[in-house]
Amino acid sequence: MKAIILAGGEGKRLRPLTSTIPKVSLPICNKPIIYHLLSSLAKQKIIDSVVLSLGYLGEKVLNSLSKYQFNLSLNYFFEREPLDTGGATKFAASQIDGDFFLINGDIICDVDYSDMYTFHKRKKADVTILTVKVEDIAPFGSIQFDGFFRVREFREKVEEHRSGFVNGAIYLMNRKSLSYFPPGKCSLEKEVFPLLLSKGAKIYSFLYFGYWMDVGDRNRYIQIHKDALEGITPLECPTSICKKEGIEVIQPILIGENCSLGKGARLGAYAVLGDGVEIGEGAVVEESIVLSGARIGKRSKVIRSIVGEKAFVADGAIVEETIVG
Repeated sequence: MKAIILAGGEGKRLRPLTSTIPKVSLPICNKPIIYHLLSSLAKQKIIDSVVLSLGYLGEKVLNSLSKYQFNLSLNYFFEREPLDTGGATKFAASQIDGDFFLINGDIICDVDYSDMYTFHKRKKADVTILTVKVEDIAPFGSIQFDGFFRVREFREKVEEHRSGFVNGAIYLMNRKSLSYFPPGKCSLEKEVFPLLLSKGAKIYSFLYFGYWMDVGDRNRYIQIHKDALEGITPLECPTSICKKEGIEVIQPILIGENCSLGKGARLGAYAVLGDGVEIGEGAVVEESIVLSGARIGKRSKVIRSIVGEKAFVADGAIVEETIVG
């Protein structure tokens, strides 16, 4: 079967990182998000071909994959103009016959796609939506389904902080459903799915209770690194051992290649350093991701933050719960 990955989003909630790096190319454990997603799909026996739907900084997405090989047929489409999730889906699916998977490019989970396909066929669904339970539905909105798992209502993001079921941004769709898409730019979540419901289309929720993360903002980007270092995600993320004298380390951490650690530096738990990072004397980094080539000045502190590629944190600065570009 074929899968489409929507990889053209701008990643506005992760700026300024995504001003120069496509969101799907941001590293998790020093490898691009899109690498982890494709590696996961390559292990799924049901999927043999993937189409990347590219838009914003699309060439950089391809560049970030250039040194990797996957046991998949890999093709791509470039949007000529932003088409949103619905328009991008229709565009990328133009040469696909039959059912296909559709996956947001910033989703990390280990769902069994064969199980999802079996459910989809048993229900004779037009669209099957991976549906996950979260502790706080406010950032996502929610899905209402009946006792047979047929979707009855979509509720947009609300200021209601409670647990519930949400759209997991992985779908299985039949070709017929594409005929209901409005022409041009449109949103799956806000336009297409409500329209399909109003037309009586069979939309079902496939409930999934395993690991799932939408890597959409700073907090969740840091959290997935913490989860990966703890070994509770499907990602490959080996921890590092630092034996350099005069460096304080609290595990787990990850240190990339060719990093420089100054005397008296402290790497707290969940510190992740990309390749070529320089940590100054007496500097502290904890619960933070420092991307390749960045420099952390002497006696500075980086706490629960992200420091972008080749960025510089000045001597003595305190960086806490923010993104430095």
